[in-house]
Amino acid sequence: MAETKARPREREYVTMANFNEWLDKLAREREEADAKFREERAEFKRQQEEAEANARKKQEEAEAKFIKECEEFKRRQDEADLRQKEATRLAEQARQELNKSLGKLTNRVGEIIEHLVTPNVLEKFKKMGFSFNRTARNIYIQDKDGKTLTEIDTVFQNGDDIMIVEVKTHPTTDDIVRHTKRMALLQARNMYPGLNLYGAIAAAVIDGETRNYAIEQGFYVLEQSGDTMKILPDDPDFKPRRW
Repeated sequence: MAETKARPREREYVTMANFNEWLDKLAREREEADAKFREERAEFKRQQEEAEANARKKQEEAEAKFIKECEEFKRRQDEADLRQKEATRLAEQARQELNKSLGKLTNRVGEIIEHLVTPNVLEKFKKMGFSFNRTARNIYIQDKDGKTLTEIDTVFQNGDDIMIVEVKTHPTTDDIVRHTKRMALLQARNMYPGLNLYGAIAAAVIDGETRNYAIEQGFYVLEQSGDTMKILPDDPDFKPRRW
């Protein structure tokens, strides 16, 4: 399709007859151009002010959001600090209570061991056929390299017999199993050659199931009773296991 050439603006001829009319036309065109310019300038100014206002608004919103986030972070940080302080306080309280409990536990174990070596206990064993005349505490059994294989709380001994006593405040069946393994270790390594090896469990408190289990394994049970220890089973027909 052939391009259409723009028609050239027709020349406007001014004569003396239409000169004033031509001047009036120029004045109108000038006023229209000025008005359009003022209108466009006003619109540009309006758009610029609107853009600046939007920019200020966004900046203020961003600053407000940042301040709010900072305040929220500080609030959470303060809460975290308070929780940490409370956790530290509770941990310290628990540590103190644990130390107190451990202190009581240690004292209780000491009381049991003291009761074990009283003449009253040894006299009770004598009636059962054991004339123990020597006691020892805190014995460590080591291998040839000095490695500790097991520990023994208390030992009763005479010329023929030796009894290995495990001391617990409140023994469980797992403690009985461990003591059985200890006795087997002493037997396997022939730690007390020529002696009859027996075992016992001493406790401040022991439940019936654990007590019965210990007796079934051939152990004597020494249970704290007031200021002394009672030895179970109180049965002359009971035969303790000899390892």
